[in-house]
Amino acid sequence: RRSCRGGVVVCVSASDGANVKKADTLVVGSGVSGSSLAFALHQKGVNVLMTEARDRIGGNVITKQENGYTWEEGPNTFQPAPHIMRMAVDLGLKDDIVLADHTLPR
Repeated sequence: RRSCRGGVVVCVSASDGANVKKADTLVVGSGVSGSSLAFALHQKGVNVLMTEARDRIGGNVITKQENGYTWEEGPNTFQPAPHIMRMAVDLGLKDDIVLADHTLPR
């Protein structure tokens, strides 16, 4: 199965070898690091192939929904550092950012 978002080719499963893709760069893993690297390279015009062993992208970060609520689960939270916020804006997610209330207990 393949999907394409923002022009980056994501190869989710190619165990049969039938779907051969040519790329300038191979990124192994679609977690935060792999996805960030693939996006940055794509923005510079590099033909990127990103592979993932699981049947979904995101690595250890996963979106869950229940009873009308949507939340993200993962290994850690992140601080809204300038480079992270810049990437969110570049991805068109500026209006979707919801920062946690830092006064709440963890």
